[in-house]
Amino acid sequence: MAAPLQERDALAKGDDVSRIKVLWLSPKVLFRGKGIMEAWGDEMALQGWSFTDDYNDADLVFFGSDSQLKAEYIGEKPSLMFFWGWNPRRFVLRPEVDGEPWGDFATRQVNLMGRCTGVLVPGPVTLDQAMMMGLNNLRLCLPGVDARTLEPAMKYEPYSKNQVLYVGRLADHKGVHMLIQAMSML
Repeated sequence: MAAPLQERDALAKGDDVSRIKVLWLSPKVLFRGKGIMEAWGDEMALQGWSFTDDYNDADLVFFGSDSQLKAEYIGEKPSLMFFWGWNPRRFVLRPEVDGEPWGDFATRQVNLMGRCTGVLVPGPVTLDQAMMMGLNNLRLCLPGVDARTLEPAMKYEPYSKNQVLYVGRLADHKGVHMLIQAMSML
């Protein structure tokens, strides 16, 4: 078995991560290509991280989404989870999740998140949402974009002075429709 973590925040830039085995639990991508979790996992592997599918062999458990939380994997070993936030409509419409009432589902998930060593959030809005839910084990972790992947596009002359690049999910609460409306007014 790999050496255990010495403390919760033991890793610093440049540390040897090859000694740590990560159980990486990530939701399935519902589209062609790689999702952000697959891209992160690939990058971590390039930096020397090792992964395992066996909880007993893992030194660290990582949940790529609250949908992946498993109570039996939280508590004994350091655990991190990435909370992407919940669409505010869920709190109003209160839909069922896999046949479970929204309130019961949300309470269970928040309790599990609170038991994790740390909860990573992608931005200040999600950080506020998580804090309002009572979580205090939070770390801001901006996913960002690797600008190197955009370099080829930057070599071409723009065909219009009013151009916008949006990188993210097309979800109603992201406000892309307002961006489109604003662009039409220019």
